[in-house]
Amino acid sequence: MMKELTVMLVTLAALCKSFVVSDDRRPFYNIAHMVNSIPEVDFYLKKGANAIETDVSFSNDGLAKTTYHGVPCDCFRRCMLRSNFVEFLKYVREVTKDGKKSIAMLMLDLKVQELGKTTQIYAGVDLFTKLVDHLWYQVNETNRIHVLISIPRAEDRNVFKGLLGELNNAEYSMYRNRVGFDVGLNSQLAEISSMYDALGITENIWQGDGITNCFVGMRPDSRLREAIDLRDATKGYVTKVYHWTIDLTSALENSLHSGVDGIITNHPERINSLIKYAYAARYRMANQTDSPWEKIMKISKSGNIIGSRSAIFDVIVNLMELSQQAMGYFSRLLGHYRR
Repeated sequence: MMKELTVMLVTLAALCKSFVVSDDRRPFYNIAHMVNSIPEVDFYLKKGANAIETDVSFSNDGLAKTTYHGVPCDCFRRCMLRSNFVEFLKYVREVTKDGKKSIAMLMLDLKVQELGKTTQIYAGVDLFTKLVDHLWYQVNETNRIHVLISIPRAEDRNVFKGLLGELNNAEYSMYRNRVGFDVGLNSQLAEISSMYDALGITENIWQGDGITNCFVGMRPDSRLREAIDLRDATKGYVTKVYHWTIDLTSALENSLHSGVDGIITNHPERINSLIKYAYAARYRMANQTDSPWEKIMKISKSGNIIGSRSAIFDVIVNLMELSQQAMGYFSRLLGHYRR
């Protein structure tokens, strides 16, 4: 009797397993923009971000010194907030090392345009050393955060040269799957592809397109579509595509409809609402167990990315959201971010 019951249970378990449907939705990176002070980390995580973008400023001799953007920056944002870079890394390490908070990816926007070519190499070395010493040190592999390194232009490639020189050392082999590469400003995609070929970088590549939120509605989507086509091509150099800096719900919907993997935004709560409801069948929020370097071969929908929404409705919602952003901006000028 027991033997028959065991056989029945095993058979039932096998049947149940066969009916489990894998979640094939695209993991999405809701990237909070310009998170440059330690209090802002918690502020934007509470608003629903699962990734953060941070600006890194360097000294004249190539040392990564502060998390700082400066003016000009996005509309309705404070441009001057900053932290010591090492202290910022230590804080992110502290809140993620034991799984207290989940950050699927840290994106570092490197401000290296003014550095000389030789100094850029040293900047890459210094950056990697600080990541090892202050972000990944004694953190188990599960909670070791992925970092996307973004240089402004293809001509700033020497930063990657310096970083790769360290990353390719055998003693740092455990960190190779934690680092990704990006060219953040709008260099020609062919030029970016040639840069990666010259450096021998063949994987872990993100490609973005965009402009400041002040003018995002004026930018055509042709380059974004070209990047998505490269991601969806078997031999395309792009692993994942992101759009920046998108704040208004109507523009966020257009981006999501195009099939991007991530969006840099000042309003992650709006993306969360869209993914939870309107785009739940296509996307899910990425977590630390997802690899941001996985190339997902799903052909995106063709045609105009503008949806079938009413233009009048979009205008009304846009005006409401802009008013909300303005009020939030002025209220923050009178106070401080709360942890």
